[in-house]
Amino acid sequence: MSGHSNVGSYSAVAVDDNHAYYAPEDTGLLLRISKTNFAIGGCEFKDITTAATGYAGIVEDSDSVYLVSNSSTNGKVVKVSKADYFGTYETL
Repeated sequence: MSGHSNVGSYSAVAVDDNHAYYAPEDTGLLLRISKTNFAIGGCEFKDITTAATGYAGIVEDSDSVYLVSNSSTNGKVVKVSKADYFGTYETL
């Protein structure tokens, strides 16, 4: 992933049948890696910086991944659709 600038570090991971999702610890770049294409071409980033720039945890269900911000000031929960990964996301 050295070809991607400002990757940052990751605080947690959630894994389903197809992908591993990494919660960004100090950026807003959610990382999804394909389990069948474990290479640079299988890495996809989603920018969720408008919700928060760091996340402390991640969980998943059959439809979405959910991230919790690590900020003591904004306390956001973000929901990202797995099927529409590059679409909009929801926040609480």
